Amino acid sequence: MIAAGEPAFAAHLAAIESLAAALQAIGGAPPPAPRWNQDWFPRLDAAAAYAMVRRHRPARIVEVGSGHSTRFLARAVVDCSGRPFAVVDLQLTRERLGDLACENIGHVVQSLAVASRSCIHLDVLRGSNNHHKAEAAYKALALALRAAVARDGGDEVPSTKGVL
Repeated sequence: MIAAGEPAFAAHLAAIESLAAALQAIGGAPPPAPRWNQDWFPRLDAAAAYAMVRRHRPARIVEVGSGHSTRFLARAVVDCSGRPFAVVDLQLTRERLGDLACENIGHVVQSLAVASRSCIHLDVLRGSNNHHKAEAAYKALALALRAAVARDGGDEVPSTKGVL
């Protein structure tokens, strides 16, 4: 299984290396500018995130939360397809967050998918604190839901099926 991922990992490391000059230029300005001399975002994770954004050029980059929750990358995809389905992988490592059972966090997303007849994929790509991973996931989901139902100024329904 590890060997199967090695080519993709090597390609990503090469992408990071190809951006060495840009990455080395980061860090001269005082906070809140990006910098390497901090302890909240491991350097390789920061370089990997930078390389992903530069390589894939997403239409939108959303910084989630403030303070510590900006350390985490979460991804949410919503398709108002009429076919309810949910995949939720938040990488939570505890049974509870305060009084909330962690299993209920994913259950809420699955229930939303069924009630809205939408396909939802929600996962946390990086992170170590369960509270911040859940927070980042819900914020990413909210932004994806807003984008999924937003009108673009035309008369077309924002769906590949033509209906919501």
